[in-house]
Amino acid sequence: MCEMFRHIVQKKQEEKRIEEEQAANARYWKIP
Repeated sequence: MCEMFRHIVQKKQEEKRIEEEQAANARYWKIP
């Protein structure tokens, strides 16, 4: 149970990090 919970938390953190990277890339590419 604990192992599964930790896996879910890691997955959410990874998704959040990817979203932040994509947002940063989007801002970067919008610079003229």
